Amino acid sequence: MYYIPKGKPMHEKLSTSFVRVDGLLEELQSQGFTGYIVMTFLQSSGYILIRGGQVMTAAEFGERERRVGKQIKEQLFRLAQQTKGTISVYHLPDDIVTALAGIADGEHVYENLTSDFASLSKLIKRLASERRLYFISLVFGDQADGGGLVYIEGDRVEAVCSSDEGLVTGPDGLHRLVDESERRMATFSVYRARESEIPAFDESEVEISINRLTPQAAPPPPPAPPVFKPAPQPAYHESLLPSGTRTAETKPSFQPKPLAEEPDNILEVAEIETMPAGSPGKTAGLRVANGSNGRAPQNAPSVATVPLTQPTPTTLPETRSGSEMSELTGLMSSVIAAVERGMTVAGRGSSFPTALRAGLLAVTEHYPFLDPFAAEFEYHDREIVFVGSAQPSEFANGLTEALRQMVEDLIYSSNGRVRDYIAEELSKVEREHTAELRRFNLSNLTERICQH
Repeated sequence: MYYIPKGKPMHEKLSTSFVRVDGLLEELQSQGFTGYIVMTFLQSSGYILIRGGQVMTAAEFGERERRVGKQIKEQLFRLAQQTKGTISVYHLPDDIVTALAGIADGEHVYENLTSDFASLSKLIKRLASERRLYFISLVFGDQADGGGLVYIEGDRVEAVCSSDEGLVTGPDGLHRLVDESERRMATFSVYRARESEIPAFDESEVEISINRLTPQAAPPPPPAPPVFKPAPQPAYHESLLPSGTRTAETKPSFQPKPLAEEPDNILEVAEIETMPAGSPGKTAGLRVANGSNGRAPQNAPSVATVPLTQPTPTTLPETRSGSEMSELTGLMSSVIAAVERGMTVAGRGSSFPTALRAGLLAVTEHYPFLDPFAAEFEYHDREIVFVGSAQPSEFANGLTEALRQMVEDLIYSSNGRVRDYIAEELSKVEREHTAELRRFNLSNLTERICQH
């Protein structure tokens, strides 16, 4: 379940026994309504999101299941006829409904992160460096209807959140969410907008269309000499806020091959904490485009001309062998497994995956190969799988720092006992792998991670 603002009520708690839902929807569509219909049943609840009289998507939430897609609308109609429940209708601004539809149809990146393990402001900054459209849905544990939405597209960051006075939007809403998430327990999930799939050309249809446009009476011209032309690059299409039916099997999106690799760090994103409320350049509310706006990000660095012949570097980079990295990943697998065992003994085992991701996210700026979003580093079933590029010393130092950050957050959110359990398990690894740890300059591993 994600955060859905209540909005301005149009109808509230109508009984499904006396309301024909399909008829109600037809009336709302004829009025060009923008908002949502919510149906509450004993074991589930359903939402139909409407913008300008058009159904964008529908969703049904149960205790353990979530189903999304336009086809869910018909199932909700049948459920309303067969089950006793209530129906409510709420107005919402166009851009908020569009954002909600993007979340409903989006891809899960992270789900149920908690503010005691992950910083919302750091997460927003990290997502802002991506050239993709992301949404964050946030709810507070001590307030059933409290929460907010964050819209992130490069250097555009917009938000809406609930308050006692109503909805707060724009920079004020963003700062309120960040501040509240640091003072109260918050749970947030990250969604990424799906890219639209470009249909393949039907060559027979193209040929028929050309024949129709060609005059039939005129004799065909003599064949022209062959001229080499590069194949045209297919146009790039991206749907920022897609909607529609979900199928059981997701087809891979068409990805056009870029002409050249884009430089890193194309965006310079300011810290969320330093952005003053009401700063210029931000419009109150969620500003959602209907498609890719095609404009270059502001303050983008200029591209310098690079000579075709590069001088040979005088200092060669550190080399590594496959066997060396294989030995190191095996060693660090044992280290992470020790941290996991320590958390389990301390009664925090279920929080380990979230805590590890938060630790990796904290060091991504200096060790990008550990970025949880890049999928170069994975830890599963007490084993590391690494497909990125890093030198052994860099890999060892980055992962050790991520574990230190992780343990530090655990101590802050609980108490020092969890550190003691982790330190005990790490001491066993140090005794069993003394020579290997010394070879990779990882001596005093327990001290470095647990900071006794």
